[in-house]
Amino acid sequence: MGRKVAVTAAALWALAAVAALSVGGIMAGKGAEALPAVAVQADAATDLDRAVAAFNDKAKADPVGKGQQVLTAAEVISSLRWLLVSRDPKEASPEEYATLERIVKEKRLVGGATLEVQPDYEPNDRAAFTVWSVRLVLPRANGTHAIILREQFVSSREIGPKERAVIRKWNELWRKQGGIASFDRVPYSRERQKAAEEDSREGGS
Repeated sequence: MGRKVAVTAAALWALAAVAALSVGGIMAGKGAEALPAVAVQADAATDLDRAVAAFNDKAKADPVGKGQQVLTAAEVISSLRWLLVSRDPKEASPEEYATLERIVKEKRLVGGATLEVQPDYEPNDRAAFTVWSVRLVLPRANGTHAIILREQFVSSREIGPKERAVIRKWNELWRKQGGIASFDRVPYSRERQKAAEEDSREGGS
């Protein structure tokens, strides 16, 4: 039987739709299981200008990213500096704030930090969103933590009844089998696409 991955509510909704574009490594997206499309391994401390350039090169090949304003090192630094002003404990731990201070000061991706983008949000089985959410991702003992640098909503659509039925059918299957088998991804994606097209022909948005 194919390899299974743990089931989470967000993973079930976003399995086929979510892809992450990562410079520096692979991580799980905020609120969904990210399936990285591109990953570039970082050095122990990557120069921020080089990391941003690599990120922009990958973004040019992305259907959403190619239409977005390029990322700059100044934007990254400014976003982190703004966060350092408030030091909201809900946004980062004291140790993570120390890492952010080093990044701002040294202009390098230190502490295992990476740049990543989340291109889709699917919070439930009612709506899907295309976004360009650029994050700085920091490692944690139990996974990763994403700090949003830029959040641009690009488009959205309602999920129609036929597509919703497909989602719920597969959710129930995964619940019963205790995980998502690796070979489930392709048929799930194909069924969803076909159902979405039928919903659209019948008047869905």
